[in-house]
Amino acid sequence: MSQAMVDSAVAAVAEGDSAGLDGVPTLASAWTVALCTTFMALASGLGSVPFYFTDQLSQFWEGVAQSSAVGVMIAASYSLIQESEGLNNTWLVVGIMLGMVFIDKSQKFLAKYEDHMEFSGLKGLDAKKIVLFLGIMTLHAVGEGCGVGVSFAGPHGFPKGLLVTLAIGLHNIPEGLATATILASKKVSRREITVWTIATALPQPLLAVPSYAFVQFFSALYPFFAGFAAGCMIWISFAEIIPDALENVEATTLATAITTTTFSFKAMQYFLDAFLTGQSGGESGDFAPQ
Repeated sequence: MSQAMVDSAVAAVAEGDSAGLDGVPTLASAWTVALCTTFMALASGLGSVPFYFTDQLSQFWEGVAQSSAVGVMIAASYSLIQESEGLNNTWLVVGIMLGMVFIDKSQKFLAKYEDHMEFSGLKGLDAKKIVLFLGIMTLHAVGEGCGVGVSFAGPHGFPKGLLVTLAIGLHNIPEGLATATILASKKVSRREITVWTIATALPQPLLAVPSYAFVQFFSALYPFFAGFAAGCMIWISFAEIIPDALENVEATTLATAITTTTFSFKAMQYFLDAFLTGQSGGESGDFAPQ
């Protein structure tokens, strides 16, 4: 995700900066924001495409896929935390803590009804794990929806918002792939995999329009949403996905897949930031448009 561009818009709005290019912002309509962010969310469905060419993952590749999903979630969590620092550190820390508490309590609550749970043909423990995972990925999209909505209302208006939309849309593809790999590992049908990869991204357009309309309110809450999503993703990575992956692959394979996916995801993010803004630098903040 092009977090640097999102956060520069958040910071600019928080400072009350309303000037755009040549001092005149090019504002978008709410319908334009809704349309752009809807296509952005649909891009996550592309992550399910590889599973239309294979019937079933072997045990080894299932473990690699699960490990890769952890790598995506760790990289995304790192980005959310890093790029929210300085906006409101208190809200960020509170968000991380409450995200951890929320997902832990949710897991215990669902465990009480585990024997009666069903999801897409799955029952019991497998159904519970999928429900938790999809819930967390959906919560993760909340922060992105707020960020892109704020960017459309920022000092550069539509051009800035369009860049952020494109960057997050491209970022949605590997996130959709991470979601699809977890679903595929539980033998969920291809059509349902596609539906759920898109469904987990729907908070993006649903939150983008209200955050665009009420920019001051949502820009203030962005660090909390980012921290909350990060806390959830970190918790489920270690509590649920890694133990499942270790049933399929050795620890060294797990570590290699997680590390490779993490640095590949971050490399993609930095490349997108540099390409879309026409700038380069050693830190993500260096990519923020001036």
